[in-house]
Amino acid sequence: MRRLACSAVILMAMSLMIARTASATTYYVAANGSDSNSGTSKTSPWLHAPGMPNCSATCSSATVGAGDSLIFRGGDAWHFANSSASPYVGSGGWTFSRSGTSSNCELDASAGTVVTTSCIYVGTDQSWYAGAAFARPILTADNPLSTSMPASCTYNSSGSTFIRFSGSYLIIDDFDVQGACIGSASGGSFVDPTGTMVEISNCYFHGWTLTTSGDDNFPMISVTQNRNYVRIDHNVFDGSDSSNGTTAGMDCGFGIYGVGQEIDHNVFRRMSNAIKGVTGVIKSIHDNLFEYLYNADGISGVHGNVMESNGESPGNVYFYNNVYRLSNEGVGIALEPHGNSAAYIFNNVVYHTANPSQCMDMALQDDGPVTFYFSNNTFDQSSGYRFWSRLRPFRWDWQRHLHGKHALYWVDGLLWRVPIRIGRDGFTDYG
Repeated sequence: MRRLACSAVILMAMSLMIARTASATTYYVAANGSDSNSGTSKTSPWLHAPGMPNCSATCSSATVGAGDSLIFRGGDAWHFANSSASPYVGSGGWTFSRSGTSSNCELDASAGTVVTTSCIYVGTDQSWYAGAAFARPILTADNPLSTSMPASCTYNSSGSTFIRFSGSYLIIDDFDVQGACIGSASGGSFVDPTGTMVEISNCYFHGWTLTTSGDDNFPMISVTQNRNYVRIDHNVFDGSDSSNGTTAGMDCGFGIYGVGQEIDHNVFRRMSNAIKGVTGVIKSIHDNLFEYLYNADGISGVHGNVMESNGESPGNVYFYNNVYRLSNEGVGIALEPHGNSAAYIFNNVVYHTANPSQCMDMALQDDGPVTFYFSNNTFDQSSGYRFWSRLRPFRWDWQRHLHGKHALYWVDGLLWRVPIRIGRDGFTDYG
């Protein structure tokens, strides 16, 4: 009887899961759609997505929930600034406030098995597209792409946040994000995920312009809620078709501001700021490529960053399997965890970088000791690293420039795991 009861419970659970999956709805959005359509088939798509100000009729009354998908047709473009273009999102940008549920939406592999059944998916079906072949759907701020620095913007992006994902348990996937123009010092961002358990993946961020009077302070992604889990993975941030994108030693553009808890498998290329943490929580940064990153041109008192954290990382921090090369930034890799925690920096490759004193920079907040596990990292002779404390600013108690074309980091013969504990009384080498 006990076995039969257990079997009945398992069958009931499986039936509920199948029923819930079967009840999930896929909604479709296309540039030739109508908001009066049902939105539930590729032949009857909406013109807008729920949360866009110009969404109306059936689109505005639809309830997108756990397990549902919102599919944008490949190759179509949605306009955020040019009200004469179609489809125009509407004034104020797109705020998507729908949420999945926590029951079967776990995106953090460190917390358990990754499951996405009750997440909401916002992205693509690569079998559905306009034109001869699939291309990502475009979300554009409508400025022309240019490698020059214009005197002014056709549509000034500064101060605007075009997309807010305020819901939780979301996956945003496979978009082409372009056309921002930074024309003043008033901030803003293209995408701002404010919910928790949110993933932004497989997107292509590119084609921004900076005016001659701009301040280069418009991130593609700004994470403003500093305790929420946000994963940013498998994206490309590439300014090759942006202002200064073809000029040697000069870049502009901002990848991620505020930081997500996990940033992995991204490419950061031809920009002045890849990652800068101010409000976000850094948990794990791994398997990224950072290359051709240079300080912003012509902006007094501003330095660029490959990855700078200024102490907004309670708990342990992991930085591993990254490649940083062919760059010259004001700050390279700068980790600054809070006290009574540990930072694990391993299996990174750094080569052909300028400004070696800022190439890899480990620091301490004034709130307790930190243990750095710094192991199996590869530097060439142009690159260096240092450890310092805010209590003793820029004190070069322990710095080493490695020699040889590619040298493996080691201390006193210990190669694989070298803990360096930095306390209030200075620096102690446990190696």
